[in-house]
Amino acid sequence: MEVLFPGMGQNRWRFEWRVEEVEPGSTTRHGPLTLTTAAVIHPSGAPSTALRLTDGARTLAFSGDTEWTEALLPIAGGADLFICESFMFDGAPVGHLAYRTLLERRAELAARRILLTHMGDEMWARRGEVDARHFAVAEDGLELEV
Repeated sequence: MEVLFPGMGQNRWRFEWRVEEVEPGSTTRHGPLTLTTAAVIHPSGAPSTALRLTDGARTLAFSGDTEWTEALLPIAGGADLFICESFMFDGAPVGHLAYRTLLERRAELAARRILLTHMGDEMWARRGEVDARHFAVAEDGLELEV
């Protein structure tokens, strides 16, 4: 963690801090929670991973950075909230998703709600064009209940 966040090891935490690596494409249990992961497409040099976390009653899913991949479908499917990156409005950005792609594939994603995040300048400038029937847009201070 020091490589990513210099000085982090010097912090005094008020809770136990533990890093546990999870392989993409695996399912693990942590107490009452089940974590499912899937490899996605983002050229970062490390495995890029989408996440699905459930307690059996509620499910939260997260795309991570990725371009379109069918691996998102079982991660998002049936989730109460799917937090999904939408870097651009149009086009096919390498390693990222465009809003138009998500709109076209919305029914396949099959999540109850989709929250768009990780928006680039163009996407942020056009956020008013997002179809609110299908997506919410993340902004500072937004609070959601899952």
